[in-house]
Amino acid sequence: MQQLKLKPMEDSPEMEDLKFSLAHHTGSTHLYSSPLTVRYTDGIRALIKRTNCGGLISDLSITAAMKFSHIRFQIWTIKVKDMIGEIRMKEDTDSPILHRQKYDYLEFPEGMIKLYLIDGILLLPSEY
Repeated sequence: MQQLKLKPMEDSPEMEDLKFSLAHHTGSTHLYSSPLTVRYTDGIRALIKRTNCGGLISDLSITAAMKFSHIRFQIWTIKVKDMIGEIRMKEDTDSPILHRQKYDYLEFPEGMIKLYLIDGILLLPSEY
């Protein structure tokens, strides 16, 4: 499987704009349900609305709930280059990648965005 080699500084202008628009989410007053037991915050809801990535978040949530529910703190990254996407999961910044899933076509801003899944709640890093 081909790995996407993207550094955060290679974000497209659309991804930079997306990250800027999501940065004001520093807490959540609501939790929303996704498939199985994963819930998500206002910031993730804004990400879904802005990028129409509900299916991708559902894939991530199902994988997290079915394979990794025993891991309390998870770091998920979404990487996209030339509309080819990949999601990855690891336990910590310096840990090995535990899950990788490729998408041959993904309409999502080019670059990388990081999400946290903590005790079954998916959130933006700014909401941590």
